Amino acid sequence: PGSASLSSGAVLEINNGSGTFTGTVAAAAGTAIRGGTGTHTFNGIANVNGNMTLNGGPASTDTLILGSDGSDVLRLGAGATTMVGVGTIRLSSANSYAGAWTTAGVLDVGAPGALGTGTSPIVVNSPGRLTLNTPSLARDITLNNPGGGIELLQDCTVTGNIPIATNA
Repeated sequence: PGSASLSSGAVLEINNGSGTFTGTVAAAAGTAIRGGTGTHTFNGIANVNGNMTLNGGPASTDTLILGSDGSDVLRLGAGATTMVGVGTIRLSSANSYAGAWTTAGVLDVGAPGALGTGTSPIVVNSPGRLTLNTPSLARDITLNNPGGGIELLQDCTVTGNIPIATNA
């Protein structure tokens, strides 16, 4: 447990022995939450107060799992954009986050409502991938990439538009 207040430019790295963070983070605009090498878990609360970056870790093979205990990890976020950069971010539970999503890494949606309450399109940039392991998704998805895309890990009904940019 514990808490952290991240000011602009700060990075919270989850890289302790157990690899799990359960505290509360107030994330200002321009901050980042990142896992360490391998797989780590964030089961705390991140109050998103501006644009933020989530990284699975320092390498593309690293993973940061949010909400493996079913908790509402990402909160607030109205008007913000959360960017998935390096590695994989796995959303394992529903969140009340109201902001937008952009990914150049892997955004793994593993539960209904995991992307939160926002309505902005999910933007997938090269070489990003949106992995859907949930029965439904009610969001538009914009593909802006020649090398990434959408991966379905189970039957999933997408009730949104999927425009593909001319450079894709």
